[in-house]
Amino acid sequence: MRQSKRHDRGNIVNLGEEDRDERIEEGDLPFADAPATASEIALRELAEEKEKLRREVALLRYRLASIAEDKAASISSSAMALDRTARNQLGEFPWLKLAAAFGAVFVATHLLRLALIEATFDAGRRGF
Repeated sequence: MRQSKRHDRGNIVNLGEEDRDERIEEGDLPFADAPATASEIALRELAEEKEKLRREVALLRYRLASIAEDKAASISSSAMALDRTARNQLGEFPWLKLAAAFGAVFVATHLLRLALIEATFDAGRRGF
């Protein structure tokens, strides 16, 4: 009187006596509406926790993207404010004028250093 063996969850009332015992030994419950086992409850709780963590990670990614956008906007506005201030102080082409001023300072420093070194060697040759 052995009926076909089915190993999916469901009602096993229609199965033969041996099949029912096998299914119960394997961990299947004898009735479809039977209460869940501890392992099923634990798996369901883990799945819920996993979904909760996925939502938290998605929320954190969204917040990080928002912070990155805010940071980029802040840097951009700071750069534009700096450019506007430089234009107000130096007129047109402020960065070119600043570069020229730095170049002039470099050349003047270099010439002054050469003059001091030359004066030191001259003083050494003359015996001071």
